[in-house]
Amino acid sequence: MTCVRARTPVPLALTAAYALWTFWPDPASMPGWGDPYFDLWTFEHVWQQMDRLGPLHLWSDRFWGAPIFAGTPLQLAFSENQLYPALILWPLWRAIGGPLALQWAAIAMTLAAFGCTMGFLRSIGLREMSGAGALLFACCGFVQSQYAHYQNICIFLLPLALWSWFGLEQRPGPVRFALCALAFGWIGGWNIYFQLFANLLLLVLVVARRSPPFPWQAAVAAGALIVQAPIAMKYLELQQLIGSFGVSTTYGAVARSLLGTAMRPTLLQRFVPFYPATEVPIEAAGFLGFSWTALVVAALLDRRSRRWAAGAWLAFWAALGLGYGLFDLVHLLPGLSGARATGRFLVLTALFATPAALIIAHRSTGLWRWLPIALAVVELVPATPGLRVSVPRDLERRTTELDVATRGRGPLLVVPRVDVRLQLYLLRSRLPLLQGISGRAPANVQLVDSMLAERQWDATALRDVLELTRAPLVAATDLSWIARLASSELLEPRGCPEAFDVRVCLFQPRPLAQSARIRLESDAQWEYGTSARGWPMARLRATRAGVLDYAELGRCRLVESTRLRAFSWTRELTFPGAQLLGARFDAGQLMFERESRQAIFALPAWARPTRTYSVRCG
Repeated sequence: MTCVRARTPVPLALTAAYALWTFWPDPASMPGWGDPYFDLWTFEHVWQQMDRLGPLHLWSDRFWGAPIFAGTPLQLAFSENQLYPALILWPLWRAIGGPLALQWAAIAMTLAAFGCTMGFLRSIGLREMSGAGALLFACCGFVQSQYAHYQNICIFLLPLALWSWFGLEQRPGPVRFALCALAFGWIGGWNIYFQLFANLLLLVLVVARRSPPFPWQAAVAAGALIVQAPIAMKYLELQQLIGSFGVSTTYGAVARSLLGTAMRPTLLQRFVPFYPATEVPIEAAGFLGFSWTALVVAALLDRRSRRWAAGAWLAFWAALGLGYGLFDLVHLLPGLSGARATGRFLVLTALFATPAALIIAHRSTGLWRWLPIALAVVELVPATPGLRVSVPRDLERRTTELDVATRGRGPLLVVPRVDVRLQLYLLRSRLPLLQGISGRAPANVQLVDSMLAERQWDATALRDVLELTRAPLVAATDLSWIARLASSELLEPRGCPEAFDVRVCLFQPRPLAQSARIRLESDAQWEYGTSARGWPMARLRATRAGVLDYAELGRCRLVESTRLRAFSWTRELTFPGAQLLGARFDAGQLMFERESRQAIFALPAWARPTRTYSVRCG
């Protein structure tokens, strides 16, 4: 009886201990190593918008504006919007401030992952071991490697959606239908990747399951689409403006990801000399451990567990990204064409591996039933606290010297790039930035960042950037760049005010001679040929002299048309601004070139397609 009673309290206590160990609330620091600043910026911006506009305007274009990428609308859609957790945490932010609110939220979401996973496991008949399975998922290696990414702590959304589906299977009805549609549809307001995963899961469930009856399945699918529509429409609007989010390269899992960790060692890796430690890229980490992995391999041989084990391994295959087969097919589905961080599929590996492992362990009795699960838990125990970054205690209350010095003088050009802390610290003043830190950037910001930070520096580059952007104010935080700007004849120093723990030196550009503005859409022409390696090459040349129109460039798309005999297909891509060869051009000068290296262009002439390009802006 004691063992039975401990099956849930003990795993729950261990989950709570892990959450507190990792996210212990501290008003002067946050867990992580860089991303917390951006996550806090997103939440702080949304909370301020709620105070300014009201939560009823959550889905308006004005609400989705942000003080980055000045001149571009819907800036919030360049990355995760995190609207719904911000809405839930809004009262807590008002009470205790953003840093503490997010840390308490991370603890609560870890416990929510435990509860939702336990509910999901019980709904599929794994009642006895549901607590142990919930612990394995809530504290899985994917979460531990991503603990600084607050949007990835919301893994509870996926087992919650599955729990709602299997609950609907058991007893179809209007209330359970509504809850199921909501559970699958609201995820886009938390995490866009997880919304895509949920849509994929819902598609598989509708196709593969015979229960609930098809009318209920169709209603859930339609309801989920309606619920997610207000969020999805914003990303579609932005795609229509700047081009498709579709990607041709991905950063995903690697073969050793199942046994890899990131950022901090596990207990066994720290104290057992022969225990293997494998470092993998942060997006690729998804440590399960030898015991858990062995159970999932064994699950492939068991009829009851095979479908879950197959799902886990298929998710791992998809996590490898483009070039490995499965994701090349998944990539064709709507929305998933823009998924760069395919390593996040490992959350589905951990989710599906949980019931697969439990079913195999349940076949044994006594000690042998619990020993492999206990070993899997031990393999996940972290050895050290998570890294933390400092945050000002008075972040939301203090007006800094920089706020006063820059009030009403934006947009601000930061050389060479925006520091994520500076972006956060300027949020109180709402000073617009020409650049910004986000998941993506428009073509004009790509070009500016490339010219300042990725190419050889000279005075001509600074002149071209100033004329391109017409920035009224320039800032720098790096000492070497401050010295460069101070020695430039193009700028006048305007002091170095403080912004919490960051010293920012300001410069005002001196008047420059105005050059003609050239537009990619109308002041350039394409020419086609073959590269030295034999691939099709397209080149864009200027037809008149001048400096690129910065505002227009931010709304440009690269239109790619491929034709094979009577068949043709066209894609509107985000224009790769970083690949432009400069900002100022003379007539006839090369502006941009693009080589097509796909294998299809190596086929014989009769089977080889042709490819042309154009530019659309506005």
